[in-house]
Amino acid sequence: MKARAPSLAPLALLAALLAGAAHAGPPKLSAEQLTELRDGEVLVIERTPTNDEGVAAQAIGLVHFPPAKVWPVITDCANYHKYMPRTVKSAVRGETPGGHLCFIEIDMPPLFDNLWSLVDAKNTANPDGSYRRHWLFKKGTYRRNIGSWELFPFDGGQKTLLVYTIDVNPDVSLPDWVIASAQTGALPDLFEAVSDETKRRR
Repeated sequence: MKARAPSLAPLALLAALLAGAAHAGPPKLSAEQLTELRDGEVLVIERTPTNDEGVAAQAIGLVHFPPAKVWPVITDCANYHKYMPRTVKSAVRGETPGGHLCFIEIDMPPLFDNLWSLVDAKNTANPDGSYRRHWLFKKGTYRRNIGSWELFPFDGGQKTLLVYTIDVNPDVSLPDWVIASAQTGALPDLFEAVSDETKRRR
């Protein structure tokens, strides 16, 4: 999948997603954006992080498998380190109502310590065939780490419109470019990894 330059999206929708709002349906996309998605591009939308500290972004892409096939890849915290970019360690550290405690360690550039977090990841399957996974930060090398994955049926349910949202602020002294590289720099690769892993498992 190819990345495209950041573009604007409805602010109200993005704010709702970042805040962990209830199921609100798929994002509104222009004809141009839909064409870009069908051409294999990942729409990367830069956002202003909470309190203007850290990094926030939303990425939207197409995966050529139904949501029910993609969902096990999105929720498989225990095996993220096997296929998610920059993830060097991952594990489930316990069950919670509607989800589990997910531990993740992210690889950082040389000379910087890796980032890690333990989040309470909540998983929801909706009646319309969509899915949502959002997480609440518990502890780690962050001041803030919130986000979500949302999966919506596309092209009659044969494909998945995949939406990833993140708003993070590491609790370490790092240049902005390092934070951006670790958290959003590999977003197109992230979508490619999800697609490849779904294909491998089918």
